[in-house]
Amino acid sequence: GQRSLAVSGNSANRVFYFNSGNNTMSRLTIRDGNATAPGGTGAGTAGGGIFNALGSTLALSDCTLSNNHAQGANNTTASGAGGFGDGGAISNSGNLTVSRCTLAGNSAVGGSGADASGMMGANLHGGDGGPALGAAIFNDSSATLTMSDSTVGTNIATGGAAGKGQFGGNGGA
Repeated sequence: GQRSLAVSGNSANRVFYFNSGNNTMSRLTIRDGNATAPGGTGAGTAGGGIFNALGSTLALSDCTLSNNHAQGANNTTASGAGGFGDGGAISNSGNLTVSRCTLAGNSAVGGSGADASGMMGANLHGGDGGPALGAAIFNDSSATLTMSDSTVGTNIATGGAAGKGQFGGNGGA
């Protein structure tokens, strides 16, 4: 159906956060949402466009979610792992129904692992890169997702780079 209203996070903020109740949205374009974990911490984040929390029910219909982004933090502590970036468009921990929606051009990126310290007797392993799961939708293992008559395409998930060390870390998934 025809979209009648666009809501943007201006590439600076998550657009919607639902933490309880029964919620319904239709005929919206949700774009330019951004959930980014604090730099250097190795923290993870999820849901650039929408975060649907445990205990919340969300029904989306005739919506477009585009150009939303979830970015895990790089880690600057020696050998520390990068943070996860999950659900570029939507991260779901509750109940989610998606009908007649388009999810395109969204991304999830894991943070980079830190380099090893290089000191004698220190950990010689580089930190693992953070995983990136669900460029369009990340659905938590305890969550419910029902999707129908929708289009999902051109979404990209990129795991974080491993940190350097005598024994390098693993890249993110």
